[in-house]
Amino acid sequence: MHVNGVGFLLSENAKNALIGYNPVSSRVITARFKAAPFKITAIHVYAPTSASSDEEIEAFYNCVENALAKVPKKNLILMSGDWNAKVGNDNTGWNSVMGRYGFGDRNERGERLLEFATTHRLFICNTRFQHKADRKWTWESPDGVHKNMIDLILVQQRWKSSVINCRTFQSADIGSDHSLVLCDIKLHFKKIYHKINQSCQLNINQLNNITTKGLYIDLLREKIEKFQPDSSIEEHSKEILNAIRETGETVMPTIQSSRKPWISSETLQLVEEKHLTKLTKNISIENRKKYREACNSVK
Repeated sequence: MHVNGVGFLLSENAKNALIGYNPVSSRVITARFKAAPFKITAIHVYAPTSASSDEEIEAFYNCVENALAKVPKKNLILMSGDWNAKVGNDNTGWNSVMGRYGFGDRNERGERLLEFATTHRLFICNTRFQHKADRKWTWESPDGVHKNMIDLILVQQRWKSSVINCRTFQSADIGSDHSLVLCDIKLHFKKIYHKINQSCQLNINQLNNITTKGLYIDLLREKIEKFQPDSSIEEHSKEILNAIRETGETVMPTIQSSRKPWISSETLQLVEEKHLTKLTKNISIENRKKYREACNSVK
């Protein structure tokens, strides 16, 4: 006879985004999904009931903590499930992990959950929004006398402001004495400003310049002299190609086409000349003067 069990029911989009899942135990399961710019790790739990011993409760939380420890740091974490814990409606001293709109009274297991949430910087979404009572409680006794909020959704505190709603739907026919809990999350990410790229290629025509050609030959000779004589033919050929490429990038200015409309071709040419000036020793005073005049002439 099966008494425990957890799982995920996925939509078509979620199934296509699924990276993998891990049935940690009969009470804990994790799943990872592709998302941008962060991947999402969902953890679903089924905590022991109030009739369970303290040892069973601690074993459960140890299992959850082990699952959390394996989540990559940059993943967004969503935790849901039947926690069998009542956190109540008083958030005094616990305002960092729960809101002002809980339900009922807190019990000992609820206190244990709040301690767990504090340790791992989690927030209980069910308590964030003001709803009618029948949109808060998630379990009802068969006689209808007792109602508790024990099915909870937790997110990292840094994403608390992204939760725009969390409520219970009593009318959902799911064949259970627990009610369906829905949490809407709208993620707000900072805009990423990408550095403007420049398309560059080596200006090999500069080898017609005696100074540039001399620098190229000298630097290439230095690199070749450092080759290991016992290298294989494949390694030797790679070393030669790398030496030619690195020497060319060092000595020869590049032909750049900038996407910034305010950078003129004259300015790019000066950048190339300045690069060559740094590599060449003993620049004459006359050439330095010409270079400064060229810089001043650029608008």
